[in-house]
Amino acid sequence: MTAHSGMKRLLLAMLSWMIAMAAFGAQSRSAQVIYTYHDPMSEAVYRVADECYAPVFAVEDWGWKVQLDRDDVKLIAEGKKITVPIRTVGGRQVIPVKLALEKLGADLTWDDSSNTLIAKSLVNGIKIDGNKLEISSSLPVKANIFSMDNPSRLVVDVLGAKLLDDATISMTKNSRMKQFKPDVVRVVVETPDAQKLAQATSIASNDLTISLDPNAPSVVAKPVGPPPGENPDGTDSSSPDQPGPGQTGSQTPRANGQPGDPQFADLLVDAESSSSVLVLLRNAGALTGPVEFRKPDPSTLDVVLPGAHLKLPDDFKLKTKSVIQTIAVQGANVTILRLTLARPMGAQVTSDSGEIRIQLSKPNVGNGQLAGKIVVIDPGHGGHDTGAHSNGVYEKNLTLAISLKTADALAAAGATVVMTRKSDVFIPLLERNNIADQAQADFFIAIHINSNTLANSMSGSIAFHHKGNDTSRVFAECIQNEIAQISKLPNLGVWSDGKIYQSGFSVLRNAGQPAILLELGFINDARDRARLQTQDFQDGVAQAIVSGLQDYLGNGKP
Repeated sequence: MTAHSGMKRLLLAMLSWMIAMAAFGAQSRSAQVIYTYHDPMSEAVYRVADECYAPVFAVEDWGWKVQLDRDDVKLIAEGKKITVPIRTVGGRQVIPVKLALEKLGADLTWDDSSNTLIAKSLVNGIKIDGNKLEISSSLPVKANIFSMDNPSRLVVDVLGAKLLDDATISMTKNSRMKQFKPDVVRVVVETPDAQKLAQATSIASNDLTISLDPNAPSVVAKPVGPPPGENPDGTDSSSPDQPGPGQTGSQTPRANGQPGDPQFADLLVDAESSSSVLVLLRNAGALTGPVEFRKPDPSTLDVVLPGAHLKLPDDFKLKTKSVIQTIAVQGANVTILRLTLARPMGAQVTSDSGEIRIQLSKPNVGNGQLAGKIVVIDPGHGGHDTGAHSNGVYEKNLTLAISLKTADALAAAGATVVMTRKSDVFIPLLERNNIADQAQADFFIAIHINSNTLANSMSGSIAFHHKGNDTSRVFAECIQNEIAQISKLPNLGVWSDGKIYQSGFSVLRNAGQPAILLELGFINDARDRARLQTQDFQDGVAQAIVSGLQDYLGNGKP
């Protein structure tokens, strides 16, 4: 991809939301949010004036709990409970993320060069007491622990943090600390045991204790409990609706008119075939917002029902082998139905006249085994078409190196692999699809590296599928889920190519089999570029593609 086309694609990807965000009556711009040590928020977010808006449930990636109400949303985060207003824009419910972070006490700055909202935890204390290094902060942080030589020293990088000017500091003469980077506080302790101590595993907390005893290297993190007077799930521990010892749940109506106990959900399988399952939910009651669904992973479907107050029997099971477990998670003014699928499936959720229809689509995968399948691997660009480039690194070379490793990994797993190119040659786009058709391929995987016009402003991987192709979308979800686990880069998720071009990408539009296009990182982001060139990353992507394909195929599951 060229730098120009890469930025064009990113801008087009955000176009629909930008139109919707115009309803706020102010200029909106696509943005990013980085919260302490977490990767950038994977959902699309937008800046309006000095505020930043994101889909309601996007903050769950940070471990926050969400409780929907009619006009606002309660967020349980970092041992606190806060309330922010909720808005519906373009059919999506969004919340002001900056306001939420301000209420939690984060240090907030806008990086205008990349339009990124950066939220840092404030380190308010660093203390070395005997064989312990204690670090306290306003919000949870994570420590990156390693050693350095000449002299031997232990280095603790506190990620996502800013050192308070008036922090309480108590250090020894062989130790020091400083604001190493804008979001990293570094503590250095000179010790001959640095290598042993660096074996400690990082844990996220706002109270970290790092052992300086070489015989017991460890990190102890004080857990962040629920807000005072609340249970870990966010319910009020003092509420009369919560049963006490020897009591059953109260039947007293709640303030909003809902009964004290949730009602049993009327959930059933309406129709099933070899390719699909239709699940109906009836009598869900009056909902206070649109029904939404999320897929935490390719085999899990969450149906979000705002305003519903439902439960299922403990032994409830849908009468289908395609769904192995169904549970109802009850929050404040919301019920989430979680369906654990026997294998990855597509999903569509619609609501009509009070009936919720959950349509599950089973990809046609033959015998469900990878062995014997024909997989086409398409290394992007080649020859005179170099693709994107930065600092002397060219996309065409990276895609070929990763594709060759992927071909070897797939062949070792029993697949027949066809490559559109095995060397630095130019192959026209339509010829790539012709190669797949002539091989009677079962799958088509195009491998690319992303870029944009502003260096170091975007990071992470994306898996694209052709718009409207539900089978390829499930395929992309399976592969991206595996890549996200090994890449050590932000997971930007699964996108339709219709977000980029109205007609989609040529190699996906013209594919005669399930097809995806992978953008494995941004070549003009320094961190991505360094990671993309490592053998560890390239081998990891190859194995992730194998695992993702196996997950998609289900290995013979119904």
